[in-house]
Amino acid sequence: MCKSVFTYLGLLFVTSIVAQSNESQIDQTGIEDIVTFSQYGQENSLIVTQSGDKNIAEIEQGLEEKPVTNTAAHITQIGNDNVTDIIQYEENNNVFQIQEGDKNIASIGLLSNTFDEYGYNSITQTQIGYENIVIAVSASEGDNQIAIEQNQIGDFNILNVNQYTSYSFESEALIIQDQFGMSNEANAEQIGYGLNKIQQHQNGIGNKAYATQYAESYMELSTITQNQIGDYNNASIIQKKYTYRSNSTQYQEGELNSMSAEQQAYSDSDISQNQVGKSNNGKVIQYGSSQEVFQSQLGESNYAYADQTVYEKSTISQIQNGNSNNLETIQSKGEGDNTIQQEQIGNSNSGNVEQFANWKSSINQKQLGESNKASVIQESGISRSNGIQYQEGGMNNAFASQDASNSSISQNQKGELNESEAFQKWGFGKIVQSQLGESNNTYANQQESSKGEISQIQNGDTNIIEGEQFDVYFSSIKQEQIGSSNHSVAKQVSIDFSSMRQKQQGNNNNASILQGDGSFLMEAEIEQSQEGEANNVSAEQYASLSNIVQSQNGTYNEGKIIQKGNDNSISQIQSGNYNLVEAEQTLGNNNSIIQEQYGNSNTLKAKQSFNEFNENNIIIQFQQGNNNSLTTSQEGSFNSVTATQSGNLNVLDISQGGSNNSIIISQTGNLLFDAITQNGENNVINFNRSNGSPSN
Repeated sequence: MCKSVFTYLGLLFVTSIVAQSNESQIDQTGIEDIVTFSQYGQENSLIVTQSGDKNIAEIEQGLEEKPVTNTAAHITQIGNDNVTDIIQYEENNNVFQIQEGDKNIASIGLLSNTFDEYGYNSITQTQIGYENIVIAVSASEGDNQIAIEQNQIGDFNILNVNQYTSYSFESEALIIQDQFGMSNEANAEQIGYGLNKIQQHQNGIGNKAYATQYAESYMELSTITQNQIGDYNNASIIQKKYTYRSNSTQYQEGELNSMSAEQQAYSDSDISQNQVGKSNNGKVIQYGSSQEVFQSQLGESNYAYADQTVYEKSTISQIQNGNSNNLETIQSKGEGDNTIQQEQIGNSNSGNVEQFANWKSSINQKQLGESNKASVIQESGISRSNGIQYQEGGMNNAFASQDASNSSISQNQKGELNESEAFQKWGFGKIVQSQLGESNNTYANQQESSKGEISQIQNGDTNIIEGEQFDVYFSSIKQEQIGSSNHSVAKQVSIDFSSMRQKQQGNNNNASILQGDGSFLMEAEIEQSQEGEANNVSAEQYASLSNIVQSQNGTYNEGKIIQKGNDNSISQIQSGNYNLVEAEQTLGNNNSIIQEQYGNSNTLKAKQSFNEFNENNIIIQFQQGNNNSLTTSQEGSFNSVTATQSGNLNVLDISQGGSNNSIIISQTGNLLFDAITQNGENNVINFNRSNGSPSN
């Protein structure tokens, strides 16, 4: 073993040592000094210390044809504008570089060519000062471990690392970069096989961190971690080409920061982004299958974006807590079982999701707060997928659109002044909308579908429901409202074998239905029911072999029906006082109207209009109570009217035009009034009255 100590003041030092187990130490003090030192052999060590400005230390340990092992180099420079450059070959070697001062440069090149042998190399580089640069380049072949650690304290500094590993999946590479200060930059790149790790930490303002990993054939279990604390910082990750089971984690704390991560991995990889502060930006782009994305932001005026081009079983999860935040997600080209989840807590937030070409996939959005907006779009070959939206608070808006089959949309809102819209195309779709609160509005639309379903429920006052179906078959609309001053509208156009149902509980409500647009449907159904006071219900149907049922319970209610077509039926029933029922059937045969009223001061009106085929129609009317009135008009042949009144001060007015018609009247009570008119031939009137006399 040999130990050499050299101490110089202001000169050029050049030497070369070829031996084993040597320890060399060089101390220099001065300006523009140069140390050039070469060391060959095994188990050597070198310590170089330079004090002063514009000094240079050039160290070479080993050659490609003369590698070294178990060798260490420790270089320290104190001053400004200094340069240290180290080249080292083979494994189990250590390098330490320390510089204190400004505008210094530290660089190292490490090469390990050992095959089928496990080795370990480490590099530690530290700089304290401003406008400094650190560079590390390493290349390894074989089952080696290479660790590079870089540290800088100060402003306007730069870190650079390039690591290359090949030929072995057992190799391990590690990069650690730590910067404290402002306007610093850290760059790390890993290329090759095996287990690769990059860790970057920055504390300060206006810093930048860039990390890249990729393989020429295969890279497994690779990770990148970036941590930044401060404002106006930027972090970027790229993992691409043949990576597998990769992991990216980014964390930022501060304001006006941005981060981005891109993975082009085979499968089973994930990206996690976490930001705390205001006006931050997070972006993710990911390719592959069985992938995961997680984004979290705490603060205001933040933006998070995720784009997945995946095959199957991949997920995106986004969470924001604060006001005026924005989430945006795109998931495309999937083969199935992909999911997207968004959650926002706060006010004036926006969440947008788009899914393309996915099968059996799902979207789930949740917003808590006021003046929020949620949007879901699923289209281009999507099947058996579902979109779920939940909002709690006031003045929120939910929008969902599906261009898909066998899929569903669910929208749930709690609060006041909320709006929800849902659009669905193609068959076997289902839309479910629920609102709890006042002054809310919900709309649903289905097109070109068979066995489509729309279900809408509202609980509260001054709400509006609207549901529409176009070019659908075997489909249904169901609407239910609990509260007062509500409005419900349903419409079906160009449909057969479909149904609509409306139910309202409360006062001053309005429900209306339009089924058909002039082209007659087949076997359509309408059912409407109301409970309360001052309600209004109406239905219009263009159909054959169809029926309408209306029921109202309460006072000052009105029910109205217009029905056009053949073989149709109308059934109306009211319980209460001061109610009105109207029904009209036109352009058809074999139709029937059945009306019932229970209470006082009620009015019944029925009309079957004439046309050349107006035959075999039936009107049946029943009233029980006092001060009621009944009016009937029927035109055509082989028609019949049956009217029954029970009570006092009732009025009956019936007119028939045509031949072979019949009227059957039954009145019970006092002070009854009636007017009966028949125009035509072979008509019959059967009149039965008790406890009263007619007025005419």
